[in-house]
Amino acid sequence: MYSKEISAYRRYGFKEAAKLLGISVTKLRKMLVTAGAYQSPATIEAAHLQEQGLSTEDIAREMGISISYASSLVPYSKGEYNLEEKSQNARNIEAMRIRQASGAPPLKPRCASDEERQNRRAESHRKQNQKAAERIAAMTLEEYRAYRDHINALARESYKRRKEKK
Repeated sequence: MYSKEISAYRRYGFKEAAKLLGISVTKLRKMLVTAGAYQSPATIEAAHLQEQGLSTEDIAREMGISISYASSLVPYSKGEYNLEEKSQNARNIEAMRIRQASGAPPLKPRCASDEERQNRRAESHRKQNQKAAERIAAMTLEEYRAYRDHINALARESYKRRKEKK
């Protein structure tokens, strides 16, 4: 499993191997972790946290890293990547990319139009905002102040985390 990726990594390192294989460094790392061919303090910590039942989002939060980086530190759980025989979905995606590259017009979507989707999304947001306004209107002044302080604290934490990453 992943023998081509492992040998490229061992010979060239992450960046060059990913470039030669035509995949991202993140994807290559995840493949190597899945195969047991790459280990670092971060992958060990992520594996330990995953064994405790934490989700990728929780692992990212616990380690203070992005979700995408945390995802690359834990093995694939839903199957293998880059197999010889492609899944139906992989074949569909490949056909769509070939069609796009050839300049052919896109296939007609089977789902609702973009305008219908936007209208549904806007209606859903309107309902959510209305429910939130109703909940706030039903609060006492003390409850509202506690709610406002909680929301502001969450925003400050989020800002602080983003600032620390820079």
